[in-house]
Amino acid sequence: MKSKYLMILVTFFSLSIPCLFLLLTTTASPPPFSTPDLRIRPGYTSYESYIQRQLNKTLNPKLRKIWTTRDWDRKIQVFAAIFDDLKRRGLLSNSSRALCVGARMGQEVEALRRVGVSDSVGVDLVPSPPLVVRGDFEER
Repeated sequence: MKSKYLMILVTFFSLSIPCLFLLLTTTASPPPFSTPDLRIRPGYTSYESYIQRQLNKTLNPKLRKIWTTRDWDRKIQVFAAIFDDLKRRGLLSNSSRALCVGARMGQEVEALRRVGVSDSVGVDLVPSPPLVVRGDFEER
């Protein structure tokens, strides 16, 4: 049975951490969520060590201050330009729904909202309200 959602995966590298965006529109079947060749990122011995590193960075007060001050507008402008391009190509519209996985402070969510995708939210191990809620895609 075909799903009502088409998932478009776009990966960006921000602070050397991939931010995964799931842009949802309504038409086709979603891709499989796991594959046999899924590997842990190089430099990490386990998923838990990767998550611990991300938590340490995300909870670092100095980095959080940078991300919410001098980096904030710059990143929103970069993400907004990318999302505008996706809109021009017909891959994103104001009626799309977006879930930004690994969103940290939520710049990509804010950028989506600024280009008209109001139904957007971020999820991360550490919440950053109102743009990012707490969540771990490995938890079931």
